[in-house]
Amino acid sequence: MEKINNIWEEYKKISLINENSFSKVYKAKNKTTNQYVVIKEIQKSKINIQNILTEIENWKKLKSENRVELIDTFETKEYYYIIMELCYISINEYLKLRKDPLSIEEIKEILFELNKCFKEMNEKKIIHKNIKLSNIFLSLNKSKINKICFKISDFGLNKLLEGCKINKMSSNENSNIISTEVLKEKINLISDKNDIWDLGILIYYMLFKEYPYNEYHKIKSEKELKTINDKKLDNLIKRMLVININERISWEEYFEHPFFQSNLPILKCRKHSKNFIGYCPQCKYNVCVICYQEHSSKNHKVILFNEIGFTDKEMKQIEDLKNQIKNNMEKFSKMKEEINKFIDNINLIKENNLIYNNDNENNIKNYPIEYLKIINDKLKFDEEINLPQIPKWGYRYINY
Repeated sequence: MEKINNIWEEYKKISLINENSFSKVYKAKNKTTNQYVVIKEIQKSKINIQNILTEIENWKKLKSENRVELIDTFETKEYYYIIMELCYISINEYLKLRKDPLSIEEIKEILFELNKCFKEMNEKKIIHKNIKLSNIFLSLNKSKINKICFKISDFGLNKLLEGCKINKMSSNENSNIISTEVLKEKINLISDKNDIWDLGILIYYMLFKEYPYNEYHKIKSEKELKTINDKKLDNLIKRMLVININERISWEEYFEHPFFQSNLPILKCRKHSKNFIGYCPQCKYNVCVICYQEHSSKNHKVILFNEIGFTDKEMKQIEDLKNQIKNNMEKFSKMKEEINKFIDNINLIKENNLIYNNDNENNIKNYPIEYLKIINDKLKFDEEINLPQIPKWGYRYINY
């Protein structure tokens, strides 16, 4: 870990994302490369230093595209700094934005992605210790332009590793997911089966938007769990949430479970069994061709998949506009940061457009359009600025 005097000479703070008793998480920007990142500032005096160093080393060992990228680490006299890639939104935030829980098909897609990272963790004997909704993120896959990617973050950095006493539990999410063997403070507090428990809780919440056991002191029996329509998933979750750690499913059994042996289904309208053709922002769910007629009759403004993105003519206008800004950069010296931000957003728009134009396998149509809508919402500027006039079509994605 490189020692520096002041990390904020290299990075600019944009906003505070989160904080707790020993750390703060910032959205920041590299002043040289203009890359947006997440920086976790950890107070040395309030943590076990060896634990942090061990977790960082474990993070560096992972190469899966389904783990949030660890860009760099620094330390000063008082703090450790962990620089990570900036993802779009956590599953926790996403569930708060949508009306209904996730479908079984959506959950299977998420788990298929995350299992790539879980398998690597299992092979390298790495225990996460902190699997929860706020540590699973949605991003774009850098290697496959027509795919959305789910990523795991914070490999144990938020967990109270020493003792895990009940009176130290400050987070409602933690108190609802922490396993019974940790709560009871048994000698072997940390096991890879703790991760199995936490993941089981996460899956259950995505299905029902509620925790199976409301409070840590109410964990009595796995018989209290709701029955899931899919028998394979029902069996998987009940084996993951077995209170006796010795009887709980292992990672090897989890990966080989029948729920993961079938291919991902093409998502279709449950009511009409037809492929989705669009998304209704008013009702907040995807619609098929029959649903589309029903929604249109109610004057709902349905977004059709084939209308999302930009035409070649519009992309040329975007490119010309970007070049105009670059050529006149000196004239806008006082607005340099804002203009760079605008160019970054233009590049993101181009990336979104490529996703649709290169969707040869129709992968995008198998995803809820809310994912992409949220990504586009992230193109909003943090501050109000004045720039050259944007064509009217630009307001589909850019708001000031």
